[in-house]
Amino acid sequence: MYDHRPSSGLEMGFASIPEFYREDHVKYHGKSNRGVDTLNFFAKANKDGLCENQQFKYPSNCIDENDCLYTAKWSRRDDYVDFIVTNKVDEDVWTAIGISNDRFMPSSDIIAGYVDGNGNAVVNDMWVTTYTSPRPDEEKNLKDMTYKRENGVATLKFSKPISSPDTE
Repeated sequence: MYDHRPSSGLEMGFASIPEFYREDHVKYHGKSNRGVDTLNFFAKANKDGLCENQQFKYPSNCIDENDCLYTAKWSRRDDYVDFIVTNKVDEDVWTAIGISNDRFMPSSDIIAGYVDGNGNAVVNDMWVTTYTSPRPDEEKNLKDMTYKRENGVATLKFSKPISSPDTE
Protein backbone atom coordinates (compact mmCIF):
# COMPACT_ATOMS: atom_id res chain seq x y z
CA MET A 1 0.00 0.00 0.00
CA TYR A 2 1.27 3.45 -0.86
CA ASP A 3 0.10 6.60 0.91
CA HIS A 4 1.23 9.90 -0.55
CA ARG A 5 0.37 13.46 0.45
CA PRO A 6 -0.59 14.94 -1.91
CA SER A 7 -1.86 11.90 -3.81
CA SER A 8 0.42 10.67 -6.56
CA GLY A 9 -0.64 9.72 -10.06
CA LEU A 10 -0.83 6.11 -8.86
CA GLU A 11 -3.62 6.87 -6.37
CA MET A 12 -5.31 9.28 -8.78
CA GLY A 13 -5.41 6.65 -11.54
CA PHE A 14 -3.04 8.19 -14.10
CA ALA A 15 0.52 7.25 -13.12
CA SER A 16 2.98 8.50 -15.74
CA ILE A 17 5.24 5.49 -15.05
CA PRO A 18 2.99 2.62 -13.85
CA GLU A 19 5.98 0.31 -13.22
CA PHE A 20 7.58 2.88 -10.86
CA TYR A 21 6.24 1.04 -7.80
CA ARG A 22 7.56 -2.51 -7.78
CA GLU A 23 7.66 -5.11 -5.00
CA ASP A 24 10.79 -5.10 -2.82
CA HIS A 25 12.03 -1.85 -4.33
CA VAL A 26 13.13 0.83 -1.86
CA LYS A 27 11.73 4.23 -2.76
CA TYR A 28 12.25 7.54 -1.07
CA HIS A 29 8.87 9.08 -0.30
CA GLY A 30 9.68 12.67 0.49
CA LYS A 31 11.33 14.59 3.28
CA SER A 32 8.21 15.15 5.36
CA ASN A 33 6.50 11.76 5.05
CA ARG A 34 8.61 9.66 7.40
CA GLY A 35 9.25 9.50 11.11
CA VAL A 36 12.51 10.97 12.33
CA ASP A 37 14.33 10.32 15.57
CA THR A 38 17.77 11.57 16.53
CA LEU A 39 19.90 9.05 18.40
CA ASN A 40 23.37 9.32 19.87
CA PHE A 41 25.04 5.91 19.94
CA PHE A 42 28.07 7.47 21.64
CA ALA A 43 25.99 8.49 24.66
CA LYS A 44 27.32 7.33 28.01
CA ALA A 45 25.44 4.47 29.61
CA ASN A 46 23.40 5.05 32.75
CA LYS A 47 24.02 3.17 36.02
CA ASP A 48 22.23 0.10 34.60
CA GLY A 49 24.58 0.02 31.59
CA LEU A 50 21.88 1.14 29.17
CA CYS A 51 21.76 4.22 26.94
CA GLU A 52 18.73 6.45 27.36
CA ASN A 53 15.92 6.34 24.77
CA GLN A 54 17.01 3.05 23.28
CA GLN A 55 13.94 2.39 21.17
CA PHE A 56 11.75 3.85 18.46
CA LYS A 57 8.21 2.63 17.91
CA TYR A 58 5.37 3.45 15.58
CA PRO A 59 2.77 4.44 16.41
CA SER A 60 4.42 6.07 19.41
CA ASN A 61 1.70 4.94 21.82
CA CYS A 62 1.91 1.23 20.93
CA ILE A 63 2.92 -1.29 23.61
CA ASP A 64 5.12 -4.00 22.04
CA GLU A 65 6.04 -5.80 18.79
CA ASN A 66 2.57 -7.39 18.61
CA ASP A 67 0.86 -4.00 18.95
CA CYS A 68 3.32 -1.79 17.02
CA LEU A 69 3.54 -1.54 13.25
CA TYR A 70 7.31 -0.88 13.49
CA THR A 71 9.88 -0.94 16.29
CA ALA A 72 13.62 -0.41 16.44
CA LYS A 73 15.53 -1.23 19.62
CA TRP A 74 19.25 -0.98 20.21
CA SER A 75 21.78 -1.57 22.93
CA ARG A 76 25.49 -0.91 23.08
CA ARG A 77 27.83 -3.86 23.54
CA ASP A 78 31.52 -2.98 23.66
CA ASP A 79 32.34 -1.37 20.29
CA TYR A 80 29.05 -2.47 18.68
CA VAL A 81 25.40 -1.49 18.72
CA ASP A 82 22.99 -4.44 18.61
CA PHE A 83 19.76 -3.70 16.72
CA ILE A 84 16.40 -5.48 16.73
CA VAL A 85 13.89 -4.15 14.20
CA THR A 86 10.34 -5.50 13.99
CA ASN A 87 7.66 -4.74 11.45
CA LYS A 88 4.16 -6.07 10.84
CA VAL A 89 4.42 -7.16 7.22
CA ASP A 90 2.81 -9.33 4.59
CA GLU A 91 4.70 -12.39 3.42
CA ASP A 92 6.32 -10.68 0.42
CA VAL A 93 7.43 -7.41 2.05
CA TRP A 94 10.88 -6.36 3.29
CA THR A 95 11.82 -4.70 6.58
CA ALA A 96 14.52 -2.03 6.84
CA ILE A 97 16.11 0.69 8.93
CA GLY A 98 18.16 3.70 7.84
CA ILE A 99 21.04 5.08 9.90
CA SER A 100 22.41 8.55 9.19
CA ASN A 101 24.64 11.17 10.80
CA ASP A 102 21.89 13.71 10.18
CA ARG A 103 18.18 13.47 9.49
CA PHE A 104 18.56 13.37 5.72
CA MET A 105 18.60 10.43 3.35
CA PRO A 106 21.89 11.13 1.49
CA SER A 107 24.94 9.42 3.02
CA SER A 108 22.84 6.93 4.97
CA ASP A 109 23.36 3.29 5.83
CA ILE A 110 20.35 1.09 5.00
CA ILE A 111 19.98 -2.41 6.44
CA ALA A 112 17.13 -4.45 4.93
CA GLY A 113 15.88 -7.97 5.52
CA TYR A 114 13.54 -10.09 3.45
CA VAL A 115 12.82 -13.65 2.33
CA ASP A 116 13.92 -14.37 -1.24
CA GLY A 117 12.04 -16.41 -3.85
CA ASN A 118 13.64 -19.63 -2.58
CA GLY A 119 12.49 -19.05 1.00
CA ASN A 120 15.93 -17.99 2.27
CA ALA A 121 16.29 -15.14 4.75
CA VAL A 122 18.47 -12.34 3.38
CA VAL A 123 19.99 -9.33 5.19
CA ASN A 124 21.54 -6.62 3.00
CA ASP A 125 23.87 -3.84 4.12
CA MET A 126 23.42 -0.94 1.70
CA TRP A 127 24.50 2.68 1.31
CA VAL A 128 22.66 5.57 -0.29
CA THR A 129 24.52 8.65 -1.54
CA THR A 130 21.54 10.80 -2.50
CA TYR A 131 17.75 10.63 -2.77
CA THR A 132 17.82 7.41 -4.79
CA SER A 133 17.73 3.64 -4.37
CA PRO A 134 20.47 2.26 -2.10
CA ARG A 135 23.40 0.27 -3.48
CA PRO A 136 25.26 -2.61 -1.81
CA ASP A 137 27.62 -1.24 0.83
CA GLU A 138 31.29 -1.81 -0.03
CA GLU A 139 32.12 -1.89 3.69
CA LYS A 140 30.46 -5.12 4.86
CA ASN A 141 30.81 -4.55 8.60
CA LEU A 142 27.64 -6.04 10.10
CA LYS A 143 27.74 -9.06 12.40
CA ASP A 144 25.20 -11.54 13.75
CA MET A 145 22.65 -10.82 11.01
CA THR A 146 19.32 -12.68 11.13
CA TYR A 147 15.88 -12.19 9.62
CA LYS A 148 12.71 -14.14 10.28
CA ARG A 149 8.98 -13.81 9.83
CA GLU A 150 6.63 -15.28 12.39
CA ASN A 151 2.90 -14.68 12.97
CA GLY A 152 2.87 -11.64 10.69
CA VAL A 153 5.84 -9.95 12.38
CA ALA A 154 9.23 -9.68 10.68
CA THR A 155 12.29 -9.47 12.93
CA LEU A 156 15.61 -8.13 11.65
CA LYS A 157 18.64 -8.42 13.97
CA PHE A 158 22.20 -7.28 13.41
CA SER A 159 25.19 -5.70 15.12
CA LYS A 160 26.98 -2.67 13.69
CA PRO A 161 30.27 -1.09 14.83
CA ILE A 162 29.77 2.15 16.75
CA SER A 163 32.43 3.84 14.63
CA SER A 164 31.51 2.70 11.15
CA PRO A 165 33.69 3.89 8.25
CA ASP A 166 30.79 3.58 5.78
CA THR A 167 31.08 6.17 3.05
CA GLU A 168 29.72 4.35 0.00
